[in-house]
Amino acid sequence: MESAVLALCAQLKDDAVALVDVIAPPDFILDSPIGRADGELYKNLWTAVLQGNKVLERASWWSEFAVNKPVIGSLKSKL
Repeated sequence: MESAVLALCAQLKDDAVALVDVIAPPDFILDSPIGRADGELYKNLWTAVLQGNKVLERASWWSEFAVNKPVIGSLKSKL
């Protein structure tokens, strides 16, 4: 069953946008920040990103990266 669904998806992928436009589900059904009819792609995408947990906090690996980074100009090309 899974392989049949994946095969059908592969056949339909080039027409996916047109098929969704034909069906025309409302925005709340799609629940996609980049697919809303209001045309506010970047505003909607940024709003969706900010709704996540801890999205504005530094990654756990940040301190290691910040401490061990090379000094600008200290690396020389070997070419």
